[in-house]
Amino acid sequence: MKKIFLTLSLFCFSWSLSAQNSFPGNLGIGISSPQNKLDVYSNNERVAIRNETVALVLGQWDTSNNRIESVGRPLFLTTYTGSINFGINGATNLTIANSGNIGIGTTTPTDKLAVNGMIHSQAVKVDMNGWSDYVLHREYPLRPLSLVKAFIDRNHHLPDVPSEKEVIANGLNLGEMNKLLMKKVEELTLYLIEKDDIQKSQADAIAQQENKLKLMDSRLNDQKKLIDKLIGDLNTRKTIVKNKFKSIL
Repeated sequence: MKKIFLTLSLFCFSWSLSAQNSFPGNLGIGISSPQNKLDVYSNNERVAIRNETVALVLGQWDTSNNRIESVGRPLFLTTYTGSINFGINGATNLTIANSGNIGIGTTTPTDKLAVNGMIHSQAVKVDMNGWSDYVLHREYPLRPLSLVKAFIDRNHHLPDVPSEKEVIANGLNLGEMNKLLMKKVEELTLYLIEKDDIQKSQADAIAQQENKLKLMDSRLNDQKKLIDKLIGDLNTRKTIVKNKFKSIL
């Protein structure tokens, strides 16, 4: 590696002293038959180009896959100050800041990965610290719907949920928002269960009232039949008395 680095340094030094602006043909370092303008070959060693602020360290070239591989050793491009930028057509598309943050579409990433644009992914896994199943514990203080309605009328958003103004200003934490949404789903489930229990109680009460009404209707029919029978008996007796009275006269 020292031999390669010394050769490259001497070449750059001698070239800088000459008045030439170009070098004819291909230049090879560590290879006698260069196929490109600059071919650097190192057998089982890395190739490094560096100064006090920037270093480019490469591994071995995999001829079968046309790629650089680092076998058992780090493969990296590093800077000691500033950031590393990658781009196409003069535009910076990817930035690695000296903080270790990576920016895509932004040169000032403030998080480990900052993307200014749409992300298309088949799956996203978010590590969570807790979940919202505490809502389903018996001691959870479920807010009465009357208080929920009063909160919505006053604030125009659900309790515990950030407002539109807050979301626009601060963005969304996907993990926390999913936990919050699940909390609201579980609360809604509890409200539905509570409403279902009330409806079942009301249905049972209505069924009992209907049974009572049916029993009262049956008794009324029996009393009506009894009254009709009594009226019939009374009419019969009246007829008998009337006929007897006529025979006496």
